[in-house]
Amino acid sequence: MPALGEGPPPDERLEGLYRAHAGQVLGPLIRMLRDFDAAEDALHEAIVVALERWPRDGEPDNPVAWLLTVARRRALDRARREARRGPKEEEAARRDVTTLRRIRPRSWKRSTWTPSPMTSSD
Repeated sequence: MPALGEGPPPDERLEGLYRAHAGQVLGPLIRMLRDFDAAEDALHEAIVVALERWPRDGEPDNPVAWLLTVARRRALDRARREARRGPKEEEAARRDVTTLRRIRPRSWKRSTWTPSPMTSSD
């Protein structure tokens, strides 16, 4: 098999890599994560990493195991980030509300306009 850095353009390499290995990697990821979308996202991330690293380092002896390992680690990293994010976001929202109540001008109390958390500054 030619090195990924040679030969077809990146789009074709990505498609070839996906077609060659997705079925063998996606099944175990779905069983592990019990979530098809999360498994597919992790597989896509692993393929992107492969496209970055394999041209430089060469394709591993067992590409399926390599993709599965990277995808599993990416999925676990994402799950850990999301688990930490929940409590942190709740605490930040409480602090924001408390701060707004303290610094809110008196004129806001008389106004019919109320700030919405969904408005953006764009």
